Amino acid sequence: MQDAIDRDGLDAAALLMASRRSIRRYREEAIAPEVVEELLRCAANAPSAHNRQPWRFAVLRRQEPKVRLANAMGERLRADRLRDGDSPAAVEADVARSFERISCAPVVVLVATSRAGMDAYPDAARGEAEKTVKAAEAYRASKVGNATGDASRFASRHTAHAGAAEITETRLYLEAVERVLARVKKFIISPELKGSNLDFWLVGQGATLPPFIPTAPSGSSKP
Repeated sequence: MQDAIDRDGLDAAALLMASRRSIRRYREEAIAPEVVEELLRCAANAPSAHNRQPWRFAVLRRQEPKVRLANAMGERLRADRLRDGDSPAAVEADVARSFERISCAPVVVLVATSRAGMDAYPDAARGEAEKTVKAAEAYRASKVGNATGDASRFASRHTAHAGAAEITETRLYLEAVERVLARVKKFIISPELKGSNLDFWLVGQGATLPPFIPTAPSGSSKP
């Protein structure tokens, strides 16, 4: 009896989904319009409530609209992160990365949904339920995208760690300390000065420096 499942097709689809990656750095190579159109046709086949297919796509190829988009998104990113209390230096570095990522991409595709042609219900309860479904779908797409990006970054760091474990461990440690203790003055003590490991001394306002940290010369802003 013939297998009802196309194993070759299933395996190919599974491999495609498992091997996809979130790429955040792009080569400066033009992408043929027919390639973009084919990708959008594939994206439009994503399931939607009541099969209404509300997807709308805006394709940005010229530099000027990409820069305007990058600037607008950077302003929102900056405001959100500063409101969260993140380090201004870390925020600006994040904004710069975001700007480069968007403005340097050969093609940018904006995805939105339209309520035109969607089901409208006369009673408020079903109308609110429809809005909830749409919001849940958008939330799911956002979380899946973020999780995929996080997994991709983890895999990239794992690969880098395998090639240079000691350097990567130190960098990750320093980055973690900077995020957690962004508002605390920190002094990094070189292994040549004390011990065999990288040590941190956290000094509050008006506190005395450890005896093995040289005091900054008069007029200097560095410890």
